[in-house]
Amino acid sequence: MDIPEFVDVLRLLAQGVGAGFVLAFLAEKVGWFQRLPSEKKNIVILALSIGLPILAQVLLQFVPASVWVAIEPYWRALAAGFVGWAGSQAAYLGIIKPAARAAKTDRLLGE
Repeated sequence: MDIPEFVDVLRLLAQGVGAGFVLAFLAEKVGWFQRLPSEKKNIVILALSIGLPILAQVLLQFVPASVWVAIEPYWRALAAGFVGWAGSQAAYLGIIKPAARAAKTDRLLGE
């Protein structure tokens, strides 16, 4: 599995690449965000979409390279864990749930 280095991810984030999409995806998993009215959700995502790229640029500019080297193994472990979780969700939604639905349909139809 080829996981990009943390510094590369920060560089992409500093360019604003996909920040809004990723933030919206992650925020929808959080209860307090789900309870917000639609208009406030848009404002929160907008603020984070602007703030995170700025924060990423500040980190890239002021954090010494030795720090990035030191945290790289932790980043790789975290990223691998996320990829594993995403794979399990894809398997559940793509394989397990449809099979359970099909079994339920078969029971309802008496097959």
